[in-house]
Amino acid sequence: MRRILFTLGILFSLSVFFVTLNSIHKAQVAKEEQFVGYVDETRASYWASWRFIKEVYKYESKVLNAMLTEQDTKEAASIDFIYVTYDFLTTSPHVIESLRTIAKNELEDSINVLEVVHLEAGKGNKESMLAILDAINIIKVNYASVVRFQLKGGQFDQYLKERKALGEREIMFNYSVTVGSLLMICSLVFMAARLKRVKEVSRKDALTGLSNRKHCNELMNKRITDKKRLCCLFMDMNGFKDVNDTLGHDAGDQLLKIIANRISSSVKSTDICARIGGDEFLVAVDGINQKIASNISQRIINEVHKPIEIDGEKVEVGISIGIAFNDDVLINMESLVAAADSAMYTAKKEKMLQRSSFVHYRA
Repeated sequence: MRRILFTLGILFSLSVFFVTLNSIHKAQVAKEEQFVGYVDETRASYWASWRFIKEVYKYESKVLNAMLTEQDTKEAASIDFIYVTYDFLTTSPHVIESLRTIAKNELEDSINVLEVVHLEAGKGNKESMLAILDAINIIKVNYASVVRFQLKGGQFDQYLKERKALGEREIMFNYSVTVGSLLMICSLVFMAARLKRVKEVSRKDALTGLSNRKHCNELMNKRITDKKRLCCLFMDMNGFKDVNDTLGHDAGDQLLKIIANRISSSVKSTDICARIGGDEFLVAVDGINQKIASNISQRIINEVHKPIEIDGEKVEVGISIGIAFNDDVLINMESLVAAADSAMYTAKKEKMLQRSSFVHYRA
């Protein structure tokens, strides 16, 4: 499970890394595209502005000529191109939006006035022609506001605002990805720790903290499968029932904890040490012979015989130990434990006046 979580964590970290790189690349491309778009819009904006005022001046020139030659203004000059360039300047998506807005606000009324006086102009009607020239002058004055807007960088201000908005979105995205990554990593670490804790709890005896029967069986099966020569010490306490009956179950629990601690301290941390039920314990050691097994058993007995005091009362208990080794007959965990258990019952019968004893299994 830990390997799977570690693999998932690595894959997630790599995906976050590539997502972040991709987002940075996309943001950079977007910036470049925005800049190119800004340049194109600026060119279109200046061209539209120049084209509009050029048509206005052409129309003014034709009106003046019509006045000198006493022609009909509507026949001598047309405002169609003024309208076309005005519409492009104020509505085309190629023109920067801020310029379209200022041009419409400044020029719309004067363009409408020009249309009216143009329609009213007639042959030789100098008053109408003068009205047209006045309308043109108003357009020129209002157009000056558009020029000032351009010179002051109104379009560039809009571009900077858009760049700022894009940058803020990029920052928020990267921030979100980073925070999300940290939360996910923290979740994975928490889950891994939680699973590890649950696994440890499922392997431990709740009272003594030693391995439980299930975990003990798993460890022994693995060592037997690995062809280890395994020595099994099956232990049962002597006098535990008397303590339970006289001092109560709480005292019995305290006694079990003390004995479990003394047994585990008598063997190496790499050896299997478990409480397999009630007042029964099991130790499994690989790579030893009968003499060493006897020494370990005697060391455990000596530890158990040390003074014990519970709730102000002195307690004396003993322990019976059955010893068995796996061989051609005892080939699996079940038969090995059964043999050690059988030897333990023999030790109980043979202990006589002693509080404790150990016996090697004999087939």
